[in-house]
Amino acid sequence: MKFIVADEMRLRLTPWNLAYGNKVLHLLFVINLCEAHNRFPIMPCDSDLDLIFELEHMKKKNTSYGANKIQLSFIEETEYRFVNGWKNRFSSFLKKYKLINPVPISNVVINSYVQYLKEKSLLTTSFSLDAISVRGHFWHYDLMPSFEVFRKFLKIHSSLCSFLKQKYPDVDSENSVAVHVRDTDFSSHLSGTFPQTIMLNDEYYMRAINTVEGEMGSDVVYHLYSDNHERIQKLFRGKKIILHDDPPHVDWVGIFMSKNVIQSNSSFCWTSSLYNKLFSVQPKDGYNYYASSGSVPYGFAMPGSIMIPSKLK
Repeated sequence: MKFIVADEMRLRLTPWNLAYGNKVLHLLFVINLCEAHNRFPIMPCDSDLDLIFELEHMKKKNTSYGANKIQLSFIEETEYRFVNGWKNRFSSFLKKYKLINPVPISNVVINSYVQYLKEKSLLTTSFSLDAISVRGHFWHYDLMPSFEVFRKFLKIHSSLCSFLKQKYPDVDSENSVAVHVRDTDFSSHLSGTFPQTIMLNDEYYMRAINTVEGEMGSDVVYHLYSDNHERIQKLFRGKKIILHDDPPHVDWVGIFMSKNVIQSNSSFCWTSSLYNKLFSVQPKDGYNYYASSGSVPYGFAMPGSIMIPSKLK
């Protein structure tokens, strides 16, 4: 049997927000790559993803290959580099000390498209070694597995689904709408490249509410997920709301179970909104919402989603 080994360095990363979205993105691409090449996915270590998925079957085969025989076959280059090839570690250092300017949005848009083309080609690239590994986020819709492939390789803990149904009985109702607001670090993250930040403004959510209620009527229940409970409750004042106050892995499953969603532009929300959705609203162009000069990441839009453009464009 041949394998594709998930990136242990990424899986063990534990920043303050645990980077669930980026870890799920990586895992989803790994299983899609396995499906394309008739290989089996390997989880080389325990990680936060164990709280969401049943992954023991991907760990039991850890002894079937030698760690020294794993080929790191691909390393994703960040979009936030100059087209002329600056490596991220050097450009980050230089930007920190203001020795160079941040990467222009136009370059990031181009880089994101080029990144997508390189990563898409992996699905048809032949690999000679029995065990290979890839490193990166792989945040593009066309790189994601179908729901059929997702269910073939991954199973969400049934106890999580039961817990959510017991605590929030209508979490997966056709009359309920999940809403994700990403605040905190998004108010400053990548602000050099995106001067108006990547944090979505209140206007986006007001227009998204109008879009939802124009389609579903006003008698809907909004299930609210956010790292800023005060802000999200103010946004939905006067509406029927249920505020979720659970750990991040539970919130991810809650959004996953929901049939309707108002998305943020975070990978946490994006990955949990890939499947099961009857109605989906997204901010046009993702991180590049305000400039709207091209999508970042390139494959941010999901088929069937209603894209809300920025009025600041």
